[in-house]
Amino acid sequence: MSDRTNPDVIKEGKKEVALRLAQEREDFQHVMKSPQGRRVMWRILEQSKMLATDLFAGDERTNVNIGRRDMGVWLYTEIMEHAPEQFIKILQECMKEMKK
Repeated sequence: MSDRTNPDVIKEGKKEVALRLAQEREDFQHVMKSPQGRRVMWRILEQSKMLATDLFAGDERTNVNIGRRDMGVWLYTEIMEHAPEQFIKILQECMKEMKK
């Protein structure tokens, strides 16, 4: 029986994956709990131009814009998966800053 079909190896692999995912979730939640972490996340989302309407420039910049947007979509998805309540805080904090 190869390692890939060994039930003990499979069980151990699943355990390692679960631990890694839990660690990623905890790390992400830790960052999102602080105002500083939320500001950094917002700046990254802004730079990704995730919601930009001029994404397709018709030249080589289009590929860069698509890659940038893809990272923004990934980050937004991570926020909504691991700390959706913190995204609301991000929006509230940004609105507060805009009113200053």
